[in-house]
Amino acid sequence: MKNLNRREFMKYGVVAGASLLASNSLASTILKNDEDFSTSVNIILNNKPTLSINIGDAKLEYPIVAGQKLNHPTPKGIFSVKKIIHKPHWYPPRNSDWVKNNKKLMTYIESTDNIDENGNVFIPHGHPIHPLGDWKIGFYKNYYIHGAGDSAINRGKRYASHGCIRMRDKNIERVANFCKKYNPLIHIS
Repeated sequence: MKNLNRREFMKYGVVAGASLLASNSLASTILKNDEDFSTSVNIILNNKPTLSINIGDAKLEYPIVAGQKLNHPTPKGIFSVKKIIHKPHWYPPRNSDWVKNNKKLMTYIESTDNIDENGNVFIPHGHPIHPLGDWKIGFYKNYYIHGAGDSAINRGKRYASHGCIRMRDKNIERVANFCKKYNPLIHIS
């Protein structure tokens, strides 16, 4: 199989369009010896899930919380950064049982004027019930790498989100700045 360089890879929409490669083994074969991929974000979903940012041989590693394995798994594959948002709004998933069972959240949803142009309720950054932290990095559909405060990481649960990757706020800022500078691929396995 022919190895593709970054330009050829972009031509097929993986970098430019945040598409998921159909086969992880195909992705590994394509990426194996390509020097253009020396900057990356790698997310390893094992006993202690971690996110690492890599520049050549240098590597910084951070603890994360990933999606619940059975009900809300984090998607696996190779993705590109779709968007990076500083001080993001949070859009609570209204049809979710955990939202419906949260009295504070439902009271807010039912009484707020914070509604976007598509009719979706949002909670602005800085509000006491806003859970996202200062940054979110979109990588696939409605999946993000986002801040969640230290308590979300320190609770000991490593698979607790609805598919997003949660990080400490101080760490997500580093990852967001890395993504803005290098526009890396995101590898999740």
